[in-house]
Amino acid sequence: MYSKIEIYDTDFKDKYLLKLEDKTMYVGFLIKEIVELLKESKTINQIINILNKKYQITLNEEDINEIITNKINNFLSQKQPTTLVKLFKILEPSKFIFPSFVTTIFDKKIFYSFFSIVLLINLFFFFTKKNQPLTTTIDWLIWSFLLIIVLILHELGHTVSAQKFNVKVHELGFGIYSIFPVFYVDLGESWKLNIEKRTIINFSGIFIQLILGCFFYILYLIQPEDPIFTHIFHANFFIIILNLNPFLKFDGYWIISDLLNEKNLMEKSNNILKKIIAFKKVKEKQTVIFYSVFRLLFIIWLIYIIANSTFKFILKLINNDSIKWNDFIPIVLLTYFIYRMLKNKFKKS
Repeated sequence: MYSKIEIYDTDFKDKYLLKLEDKTMYVGFLIKEIVELLKESKTINQIINILNKKYQITLNEEDINEIITNKINNFLSQKQPTTLVKLFKILEPSKFIFPSFVTTIFDKKIFYSFFSIVLLINLFFFFTKKNQPLTTTIDWLIWSFLLIIVLILHELGHTVSAQKFNVKVHELGFGIYSIFPVFYVDLGESWKLNIEKRTIINFSGIFIQLILGCFFYILYLIQPEDPIFTHIFHANFFIIILNLNPFLKFDGYWIISDLLNEKNLMEKSNNILKKIIAFKKVKEKQTVIFYSVFRLLFIIWLIYIIANSTFKFILKLINNDSIKWNDFIPIVLLTYFIYRMLKNKFKKS
């Protein structure tokens, strides 16, 4: 049980990171030492003797049992709330060693300068070139293949920057987040880093997409009559915007979470919203309250969009109008939200 816990030094003074699967917890030196001894299958008496001798302290059996029960065992037993369902692992990125000239791009000064340049190029292309529709099955197949490559390279972008900061990424896989099919990487070890480094890692997937956007732009300039390059560019840009949404647990959420220095921002925001809806006084940082209010507005807007689209879908059914595949999207979203509400209700009861 204890042997599966991984322990990491962090960028923070006198703070260590415990990691077990998707769960992480910051601890001080004493808990870290106890976990290490438990991993070595030491008895309670052995732990007491070792720690008292090493640190010249006077711990007793009650102290150790309290730490093990209330801290370590609680960490082992707690369930990590997640809406990501992992379906299968594709590869283990930690086995790949990227050359230094690649990881150097993620140095702070180089990264943000380069990021700004490729962002401006993408914005220029987005506002000057219209999306061209695809007309043939071959075009759609090529576009789908390129889209999968984009999504995988996005996750590898996180991996390269993580390697720059000595973070091992043990899993790149495919799963379902809420209703979205997604590729994912395990970045739990990145919590050992300071905010500045984690922010670069969180931005790095989008950074790779911006570089790909420039590449698609060059291909368009070479062959402007081919609609694939504008179509994949616009799809890539849309994914970037979606990833920057701070109200879904994509890159934008983790960036905001780091900037606000809130490891469990979503959970804290949910508690704030419950108090706001119940007209209770909220005692939290102003920045977190502002985030929660804007998140509430986003949820209201999303409900309106789903309700309006569902109403139009019903009207099409009544009037026997032609129905396209994207008309089913609001129904899928509505079904999902009802499922989540019922699931949470049954959990509480």
